[in-house]
Amino acid sequence: HSWSRPVCTDFVEAVRGFRQELSSFDFREDKTVAAYEAFAQMAETIGALELDGALSSRTLVEMAVLPRDEACFTQNGAKRQLRAKGAWESAAKSAGYSKRDGEEAFQDCRVHYEACHDDFAAAMQSVASELLACIYAALQDLLEEWRDYKRAAALLDFDDLLYTARDLLAENEDVRKALAQRFQHVLVDEFQDT
Repeated sequence: HSWSRPVCTDFVEAVRGFRQELSSFDFREDKTVAAYEAFAQMAETIGALELDGALSSRTLVEMAVLPRDEACFTQNGAKRQLRAKGAWESAAKSAGYSKRDGEEAFQDCRVHYEACHDDFAAAMQSVASELLACIYAALQDLLEEWRDYKRAAALLDFDDLLYTARDLLAENEDVRKALAQRFQHVLVDEFQDT
């Protein structure tokens, strides 16, 4: 697992950069401003969490389920493309600037929008990895108890049957020879289930 506080800091810094870029223009475009505000809310929420040291499961889950605003994300949580070039050009023209100024503003803002998405994705990947590591660690005790129970009760589950057969063939030359003499062909039906 790869939890790293800097990935969250990178996202917060990307949002700051987006804000600085937006404030450098005398004109604005509503969709881009809404996207920035959505990222700013996410950055504020992440910034309020205790991210130093080992993270609690609660903190990890809070980060994983952080609301994804429709200004930046599609309904299924994917990155929404920033399609506002024409609106930036119109905003520039309304403010007395050229269409080219609007296009340049859009391109500059889009770079920051993409950086916010990239850094947020990296942060969420780190959170997901840490959550998976926590779940894995929590399940290890349960799995050990289950193995002990099966051993004590002389039980094998389906996976045990597969792994035991594999290990027996892989590790025992006498068994391989005996089976090779007995069976010329082996047909495995429903192998995809195995």
